Amino acid sequence: MLEYTLEDNELTKAEGDIRAQVVNVRSYTAGDIADRIMKIGAGLTRSDVASVLEAAKQVIADIIADGGAVHFDLFNAFPSIQGVFSG
Repeated sequence: MLEYTLEDNELTKAEGDIRAQVVNVRSYTAGDIADRIMKIGAGLTRSDVASVLEAAKQVIADIIADGGAVHFDLFNAFPSIQGVFSG
């Protein structure tokens, strides 16, 4: 279950505005994901799963480095630029 707290939203001027802040987020590695895939019985070896995850990571990184965007059911990844610019 997603855990969150509600806090005052200091980015708006309206009094009483609140925002949600996600808390207690657990991180998972590619190895953890491979282990979970093995538990659902996908019919693959763990090394097959690990190889596909590594290949996907490399391909996604290459697409983004080339200026492309990747859209999956669970996430969107795209290049962006942040900072302060002058001139």
